[in-house]
Amino acid sequence: MSSDVAAVVLGVLLSLAALGLVLMARRLWSDRRAARDLEQQLAQRDRALTLLNDMASIASHLGGVDEILDEVLARTLDVMGVEAGGIYLLEDPGDRLHLAAQRGLSPALAARIESVEVGEAFPGRVVRSGRPAIIADMAQDPSLSQAGVREAGLRSLAAVSLTVKARSLGTLFVAATNRRAFSWLDVSLLGAIAHQIAGVVDSGRLLSAMQRRAEQFRLLHETERVIASILDLDALLTRLAALIRETFGYYLVEIGLVEGEALMFRAGAGGEWGPDFQAFRIAVGEEGITGWVAARGETLLVPDVRRDSRYVAVAATRTRSELAIPIKIKDTVIGVLNVESDRAEAFDDTDVAVLHALAGQAATAIQNARHFESERRRAEQFRVLAEVGRRMTLTMDLGELLLQVAQLVRTAFGYYHVGIGLIEGDDVVYRVGAGILWDSPGFAFKPSRLRVGRVGLTGHTAALGQPIVAPDVSRDPRYVHMHGSETRSEALMPIIVKGKVIGVFDVQSDRLNAFDETDIAVLESLAHQTAAAIENSRLYSQAQQAAVIEERQRIARELHDAVTQTLFSASLIAQALPAVWRRDQKEGAELLDQLRQLSRGALAEMRTLLLELRPAALTETKLEDLIRQLAEATSGREGLPVAVTTEGSGILPPDVHVAFYRIAQEALNNVAKHARASQASVSLDLTQAAGAMLSIRDNGRGFSAEDVRPGELGLGIMRERAEAIGAALTIESQPGQGTQVRLNWRPATEAVTA
Repeated sequence: MSSDVAAVVLGVLLSLAALGLVLMARRLWSDRRAARDLEQQLAQRDRALTLLNDMASIASHLGGVDEILDEVLARTLDVMGVEAGGIYLLEDPGDRLHLAAQRGLSPALAARIESVEVGEAFPGRVVRSGRPAIIADMAQDPSLSQAGVREAGLRSLAAVSLTVKARSLGTLFVAATNRRAFSWLDVSLLGAIAHQIAGVVDSGRLLSAMQRRAEQFRLLHETERVIASILDLDALLTRLAALIRETFGYYLVEIGLVEGEALMFRAGAGGEWGPDFQAFRIAVGEEGITGWVAARGETLLVPDVRRDSRYVAVAATRTRSELAIPIKIKDTVIGVLNVESDRAEAFDDTDVAVLHALAGQAATAIQNARHFESERRRAEQFRVLAEVGRRMTLTMDLGELLLQVAQLVRTAFGYYHVGIGLIEGDDVVYRVGAGILWDSPGFAFKPSRLRVGRVGLTGHTAALGQPIVAPDVSRDPRYVHMHGSETRSEALMPIIVKGKVIGVFDVQSDRLNAFDETDIAVLESLAHQTAAAIENSRLYSQAQQAAVIEERQRIARELHDAVTQTLFSASLIAQALPAVWRRDQKEGAELLDQLRQLSRGALAEMRTLLLELRPAALTETKLEDLIRQLAEATSGREGLPVAVTTEGSGILPPDVHVAFYRIAQEALNNVAKHARASQASVSLDLTQAAGAMLSIRDNGRGFSAEDVRPGELGLGIMRERAEAIGAALTIESQPGQGTQVRLNWRPATEAVTA
């Protein structure tokens, strides 16, 4: 028995010893694990301290807040030993958080939690409560994208508030892909890092605010410089809009000016504004936020345009908030400065104050530009009046003159439409004009005829004989709309000659109330000038008809005095020729020769007279042929032999060609009427390079230059013709020694000598 007991006791002792060894081994393993955890915690704290110490250095070496947040987030994930995380910032001002930096999140998860309201989801709850949050199982949180969580493989999450001066700026969170449960020690470290991040964000925002204020003051100064350097209104508004947008980065900047009952936006920057963007109108008091401001003269700040029924989008836009400032001169609203942002609640009191100052500067700039434009326009009006007067002296073609006047007025003043109508019977008919419609292919003025006194503003102007100005044609029942027209205002002036209305001068604008007192005065002057031009054209036409009658009478006299007498002499010789031929053939042959000379002379005279009836034929006929024709006419008419020699066959300019012919004609007439010569000669030399020389010589009685009175012998006319073409004319004559007339011409680039 004793041996059995001893064996049992020994077994128990051995079991107790084994159990002791197991307990001892477990304690040793637990102590080592605790040591490792402690070592990891110490290492984590060291890394956290390093990060906290490095925060100032990181902020100073990196430029923008976004870069700083991205770098700090990467270091935070390393400190915490996790794979994913992010930093939310509270929009200022606003009640939403946006994800300013993130790492390790799947696209689906990042899109789901990119922007959240304060109080919603884990970042919003942390900001509202100010207390940290730990999510042990992200798959159970309904605010997160389950697909995104699974895609990223995330399991647990810890989040703390970014707090500075008892004010929350956002949320810092980290997420792990393993089943790790975040401890409050982790949260403590994360809170220390978050506090430093909040300080960096706050400092960055303060610095940004200071920089923004500096930019605002710079902009105010730059605006003053712009005002002093740009006087063109459209260029000024465009530059101001661009300057404001460049400085503050607004999504859209627009400047509209009040025109009658509309707010006209002609200048802008950002958004949809570009080279192809069309100017647009907003009805004052009826449309949009800017229309409301223009009507009431009050500033309007809209934090979220989607919640304001007054907002009107004129094009595809990303606008979320809008600030509209009235532009005033004294108490009168002349325009609106409108800025828009693609973020909700993007404007603060500083924006309002600065934009108010800019609106005041814009008002001064617009007023100065308008004064300059008014003076420039007045100077241009006087220039146009002078130019119209000058053109009246250059052309007597009525249709061409009226067209030039219409085009000149439209180009100089930028009117939408200019037309000049003349009364034909009982209607005013527009046959000339200028403007967008007139320049369109296939445009026809409709209605083409406006009954005097009955149809349209035109008809009433013609009937009353007084100017009519319609500031808004849509409110004038007499206005007749022309298809395709964008006319908004119109001014019409009667064209009066000798107390009778003969037409209407009509100008139209695509702006309301576009004509001031100066415009009306200038248009009245243009109507008077047009009346004078029409009367001058008619008088010129009458003078031309009188000249035609006088020329016909002259040709009739020439026929009677020259050709008729020559033919009469030829007829007498022809009657006597048979009897003389039978009596004495030698004498008959002489009579035949005389008859031949008379016939050739008569034919030459007739050709010359036909040329006078058709002046264009002078330049179509060779100069040498014309000279021979003149010589034959002189020989036939006077029985004076005229020898003709020509050299070369050069072609002269038309005016030179005609001048040579006329001078030769006048010189041969003088020989026939005054010289009492027995012979004469004409020499034409066209062999000289690009030049010509003409010489007419006779052996008549000659004359002394001192004895010739001005106007005699046609010498003054010959000299005027020579001077007109830049030729040298010399006349050599002495009593009893005959006369020589010499004409020498060279092109203008060559020297002309006698």
